[in-house]
Amino acid sequence: MSRIRLYRTEGIVLRARDFQETDRLLSVFTRRLGKISAIVKGVKRPQSKLAGGTQPFCHSSFQFAEGRNLDVVTQCVPHNAFYGLRQDLDKMAHASYLAELADGLTEERSPNPRLFDLLVSALGAVEGTEHPDLVARVFELRILSLSGYGPELNRCARCGKPLPQTASEAWFSHVLGGAICSACRSDAPAARRITGGTLSAARTLSKAWPDRIPALRLTPTQAAELENCLRASLEYRLERKIRSARFLHDFAPS
Repeated sequence: MSRIRLYRTEGIVLRARDFQETDRLLSVFTRRLGKISAIVKGVKRPQSKLAGGTQPFCHSSFQFAEGRNLDVVTQCVPHNAFYGLRQDLDKMAHASYLAELADGLTEERSPNPRLFDLLVSALGAVEGTEHPDLVARVFELRILSLSGYGPELNRCARCGKPLPQTASEAWFSHVLGGAICSACRSDAPAARRITGGTLSAARTLSKAWPDRIPALRLTPTQAAELENCLRASLEYRLERKIRSARFLHDFAPS
């Protein structure tokens, strides 16, 4: 009889859905092994010791047993359950959005420790901030860069010409992957006009980290333009709409 192989790793629960009567299926993004699909057996029973660390967004240490089709969570010790994310609908919507991006831009068993650290930092930043939208913008810029699709913000994404650091307006093409010069805008697919302040804000936020965001006050126009440009870039790379994005505005404070 072959011996069941156990392994341990640190991870974040990206998705969880009920399965059968007492079980739950998880997508866990681990620092060492990448994304893992697993089942938690009996987790919906009142006496289950695995429930606390297997909720969405939980950052935990897991022990898995290799299974024929799905690995099985046999132990779980939470590091940070991020309870504050579940007590605020706007923050929970942003956390769901970050988790969906991480899920969509990672492959099974493909480690990306820098992205793992980024997600941990972003979840903590969303929990502790009054401006989760800025955390989301930094996360979007960073995850695009870590996935190899970082938007070009200093040179024209079509011709490579350096862009002015200050300008009243700019152009952005999510198809070409960044800002474009005025000479190329007619030949740039899906080029959209943005203010120079929006491009400047993108440059500033691209150098930030979720828990170290510089003091930055965006006008409503700049905030909307930056969100729309980055959302279009992400959906273009994912080749689908981001499902959780529609909840962001539904739960945003008025």
